[in-house]
Amino acid sequence: MTKIGICEGCEQEKEVTDVEGSLLCKDCEEDVVRCSFCNRFLAVNFDDLDSNIGTPTVPELSLPDRQTSDLFCDIDCLEKYVQEYQREKRLLEKMNEIKNE
Repeated sequence: MTKIGICEGCEQEKEVTDVEGSLLCKDCEEDVVRCSFCNRFLAVNFDDLDSNIGTPTVPELSLPDRQTSDLFCDIDCLEKYVQEYQREKRLLEKMNEIKNE
């Protein structure tokens, strides 16, 4: 349900929706940061994840064949993501081997 209020992302008065306890406008909803594995809400935007030295306060992973950095709510999600990534990669390699035979 939308209502008029102050958006917690851009701090402007707009139509806002409750997203995981934060009132956000449509534009700021797109900036919400979620865990790359379980999709759990992490922050309203990336800046909210930075510590005072500019590094994220959650585990982060960048893989050479992916174009983005992935963020995770904890080490368990990071490990599960890596296991799934490795499993997918092995499956693709096997499919390519079969295709090339």
